[in-house]
Amino acid sequence: MKRLIWKPFFHLLLQARLPWFYILVYTLLSMAASQLYLLFPSYTRQIMNGSLNPALICTVIAVVSGQACITSVSQFILAAASAKVSAKSREYFDYASAHQDIATVQAGIKQYINPSRAIPRNPKAIRNLKEDYLNLRSQ
Repeated sequence: MKRLIWKPFFHLLLQARLPWFYILVYTLLSMAASQLYLLFPSYTRQIMNGSLNPALICTVIAVVSGQACITSVSQFILAAASAKVSAKSREYFDYASAHQDIATVQAGIKQYINPSRAIPRNPKAIRNLKEDYLNLRSQ
């Protein structure tokens, strides 16, 4: 039988302590904005047919203003929810583990720069700058 993957997923969501209220309000505002966006084609059609009565113009202005308000409020809620989540993630940064990793890298670099034993070298393989310069000039 297959292991159900959704159970660990929902468990992880609960452990994340997400700002559920902000997510719910943002979702509802997004749905309201979508409903307002759906009104545009009918109002545009009426305006293109030449129906420019004051009630239609006031309705279009109200729809545009409502969309602007809903968009700005939903963006504010999204920013507030993001800030709340990022603040929580900063709380759980494992500084001890990061410090240990940095110390391991530092030790590796020191060991590479200052090896514990002498490195055998072929004296004939060592060239000097004068030989390289003369070889380049002769080419």
